[in-house]
Amino acid sequence: MPSRSTMFRALLVILIFVVVGPLVGLVVFSVGMGGLAVLGGRPDGLWLSPFFMLYGLLFAHSAGLTWALVAGVAALVLEATERLKAGLIGPVSGIVSCAIATSTGAVWLPPDTQTTTFAEVADSFALGFAAVMLAVHVISASAGWWLARTLVRQRPRDV
Repeated sequence: MPSRSTMFRALLVILIFVVVGPLVGLVVFSVGMGGLAVLGGRPDGLWLSPFFMLYGLLFAHSAGLTWALVAGVAALVLEATERLKAGLIGPVSGIVSCAIATSTGAVWLPPDTQTTTFAEVADSFALGFAAVMLAVHVISASAGWWLARTLVRQRPRDV
C-alpha cells in the first residue's frame, strides 16, 4: 500500500494538472483557432483568438477538466513504470489523453447546422483542427508535468 506522502504527492500532481491544464489548453486552442482561420484564407477570423480567450475562461475547466485528470493520472502511471525519461512524461501523457478523447469522440465538433466562422474554420480545415487539439493536449500536459515536477518534489525511494 502506498504511503501517505506518496498519495499526497499524487493528489498534488493531479491538482496541478486539473488547475493549470485547462487554462494552458485555452491559450493553445485560442491561438490555434485564430491561426487556422488565417491559414484557411479567412484573415478576418483572427478575431477568434481573443474571442476564445475572453469567453473561454468561463468554460475552460468544464471542457478540459476530464482530460486534465486523464493526463495527470497517465503521468503518474508513466512515472511509476520508470520506462520514460522524466522530460517525456508530460508530452506522452498528453498524447494518451488526446487518444482517449479522440476515441470517445470528445475531440470532434458535433455537426453544426448554422454557419459560423468557427464552424467553417473547423470543418474546412479538419486536419488542422485535429492538430490543434493534439497540441492542446500535449502542451497542457507538458506544462502541468513541468510545474508538478518543479513544485512537488519526489522523495528518494527507500532502499
